[in-house]
Amino acid sequence: MKLAYANDGLDSAVIKSAMEQLSEMKMFSSEGENIYATPVSAKYVETITTPIFTAAKVTA
Repeated sequence: MKLAYANDGLDSAVIKSAMEQLSEMKMFSSEGENIYATPVSAKYVETITTPIFTAAKVTA
């Protein structure tokens, strides 16, 4: 599962608890199989944007 706006101030116990609650809802299935039965891991992925160039604005 990927979340676009995750709270990065939560500790592992809170995150694991939330993930376990989601898995208990059995909301995610594929071909009749619960594909999110047991939370395995969680991580934050940080993306850094590095501008390479910006075109100058053209004035009329």
